[in-house]
Amino acid sequence: MSDRSSRSVGYSKEEDKFLCQVYMRISQDPITGVYQTADHFWNRVVEAFKNGKNATWSERSKKSIQCRFQTIERATKKLHTCIKQCENRSADGSSNDDVLNQAKEMLMEDPKFKSGWKFDHKKTPLVADLHLNDQLE
Repeated sequence: MSDRSSRSVGYSKEEDKFLCQVYMRISQDPITGVYQTADHFWNRVVEAFKNGKNATWSERSKKSIQCRFQTIERATKKLHTCIKQCENRSADGSSNDDVLNQAKEMLMEDPKFKSGWKFDHKKTPLVADLHLNDQLE
């Protein structure tokens, strides 16, 4: 048996949401915000996540937390780009839901996102910053 730790269970919807909330709170901290190193920032995110997490959630390493947030952020930015493209080419006054559905279809055309948008459960500050909050709930 290997000394390496085994892969933990996937992140739950609640963990994803909490991680985004922690990330946004720490990144918008006016006291230390821009005056902290990336390593110090992530240490603060990890500490806040571990201190505030539900006791039933799996333990997560710093690397796991960073990777999960980067996955959410990458998908959110890509979807936002797709939404903007759909809005720009939609001259017929399509509803927000129509634009969002078109953007999700466009997202799946990218080989990196062929399984589609996996974060419909997100109602987080990260998504709100991209003006998608109401559309993704």
